[in-house]
Formats: sequence, C-alpha cells, structure tokens
Amino acid sequence: MKIRPRIVLNSVLLVLLIYELGFRVHRSLWDHAVGGCTALTLVLIHLYLNRRFFTGLTRGRFTSVRALYAISALLLSAAFITLLVSSVQVSGMVFEISPFAFSHQARQLHVFSASWLFVLMIWHAGLHAERWWSKAERQLACRKKSYLQRFYLLQAVLTLFYAFLLAQSPLLPGLLLQPVLAQPYAGTLDYCLQTFGASCCLLISAHWALVLARRL
Repeated sequence: MKIRPRIVLNSVLLVLLIYELGFRVHRSLWDHAVGGCTALTLVLIHLYLNRRFFTGLTRGRFTSVRALYAISALLLSAAFITLLVSSVQVSGMVFEISPFAFSHQARQLHVFSASWLFVLMIWHAGLHAERWWSKAERQLACRKKSYLQRFYLLQAVLTLFYAFLLAQSPLLPGLLLQPVLAQPYAGTLDYCLQTFGASCCLLISAHWALVLARRL
C-alpha cells in the first residue's frame, strides 16, 4: 500500500497536538512552545495541500452532508485562530522578547481553544475517514448480516465507555472554560488512555453524524 504524504502529515500533526495537550504531564514550557510552532507550520502546510476543499465549498448543490463538512471546517478554523491569538498572548511565559505579559485570562483562553481544537480536529478526521468506515461495514455485511449488527452494537458500547473517560478527564473542564489545574493527570498512561478514549468517542460520533446527515 502506497503511503500518502498527506496521511503522514495529518498523523504527525495529530500526535503533536496530543503531545501539546499533555502539558500537565511533561511540564516543559520550552518543549510546549517549540511543539506549538511546529504544529503551526504543519497546519499551514495542511491548508495549502487541501486548499481545493475551501474553494469547493461554494460550488454545486449545498446538501446536509456538505453543510456538516462546512460547519466542521469553519469551527475548526475558528478554534485554530483563537488558539493562535491566545498563544501570542501567553508567549511572554517562554520568550523574554515577547511584549505580552502573562495573564490568567489569556491562559484560560489558550486552554479553552486548545481543547476545542483537539475535539474539532478529531471530529474533522472522523468525517474524512468515512470511506474506511463504509468499506469496513460493506465487508462485514457481505460476510454475514449479524456481523454488521454486532459492529454497530460494539460502536454504541465503546462510545458510551469512551464518553465516560472523556467526562473524567481534565479535557472537559477545558472545553467549558473551567479551571483545570486542580484536576491534573495521574501520569502519562492515564493521559494516553483518556485521550485515546475521547478520540474514539469523537471518531464514532462523527461517523454517525455523517450517516444521519445523508438521510436528511
């Protein structure tokens, strides 16, 4: 199977964002700043490689599926811009040449936008991974119909379980603009499990949102 550069780029960007969200685990401001600058570069490359997506939003019939993709992209863009602005506002914590002094309001906005960027990025990836979902469902349906029903049941159970993990993680307070320092991760393994659970929940929910949009 040929490995596409876009898939590699998106995978590296996702891993880097997960690392950035784990600041309460590694506690390195310098690494966090370097990772953020690297992520910004990768995002700009991603936007350039996928520039046709934005030009195609105004072409053709605007269906519920296209609306779902467009709203997802716009919200993701808004979260990224907010994160970029808040990153500049808190840059004084790392770079002495920065004219911006640290403030708790800017930090809270930074955590808020980063949390939503993670959620929307996973959701965005789930929407664009639809062909793999559909291929898996077709293969299961061809073998035996009960396999497909069990697959749906497994998705429902995993979604509930992963939603529970999401509710227990410090990511949820960040999404709601609540303080997160009082709820640190227990360690790297704890952070990885909760992040993985939240990612799976969002991927599955994005798939079913797209299925629902196609039936409207």
